[in-house]
Amino acid sequence: MTSSASRAGYDYLMSLTLDPSLPGSLAFAIDRYGSAARAVRDQLSQDTWMILSAVDRALAEIRGSEEDGEAVLSSMHSLTLAALLSLNGIGSESLVRDAGWYVMDIGKRIERGLALTALMSAALTQTFHGETQQVVTESVLRAAESLVSYRRRHRDSVRVSAVAGLLLFDASNPRSLAYQLDRLDENFQALPGASGSSRPQRLLADAQRMLRRVDPADLEATDADGKRTELAELLEGVHLRLRKVSESFETTKLSLPAGIQPLWGSTRVVG
Repeated sequence: MTSSASRAGYDYLMSLTLDPSLPGSLAFAIDRYGSAARAVRDQLSQDTWMILSAVDRALAEIRGSEEDGEAVLSSMHSLTLAALLSLNGIGSESLVRDAGWYVMDIGKRIERGLALTALMSAALTQTFHGETQQVVTESVLRAAESLVSYRRRHRDSVRVSAVAGLLLFDASNPRSLAYQLDRLDENFQALPGASGSSRPQRLLADAQRMLRRVDPADLEATDADGKRTELAELLEGVHLRLRKVSESFETTKLSLPAGIQPLWGSTRVVG
């Protein structure tokens, strides 16, 4: 890799970390989290604000830092990961299971499903030669927090069909797509006024049917160009439906009535 390519890669990682205007970046996500938190300020604990403030200060410090290198990024990512794990723990162990909690969990399950299908689509739908295939596949498992579970079942044998079985179809794996869809179904059913026939629920049921119709062994097959066509079509189809679930749920349940302005202002978290 040339030095210019390395620099471009580093700059891109910095942008993914620090650019609040880039959808999907760390800074963008933290700003959105802060905005959502401000909307329900009186319902959040002091611990929540302490964690958000620490991440916000760290982002501000790294933006103003003159240091340049992977160590700075690594430190920022480690701090943010610890903070997000703490927030997840608060949400899982300290919040009452009311309508607000179910809405929050719906968002989590949609995001996790979208991230998983996008990751697998980018990394596993095209074949690679030699050791590259194993490295890429293990990286997917590691990113999905499922490498240890996979090795416990399959040792050193890395097959895309087995990976798909664990990451797509295994409802006992909290990181699998099937698990996210099942939790979404439960959360929708738990919301006040749930009918079972709302548009988000119909779209979700369609995604679940797509998953049930597939045999994991068939996902290993490739076409003449080395593409795993059936896997690609499955991931694209479920990803699209999850997008529509998100859009439909936001439109029908989360939009402010016309003429009403939000009470919260800046998305910055001050601590």
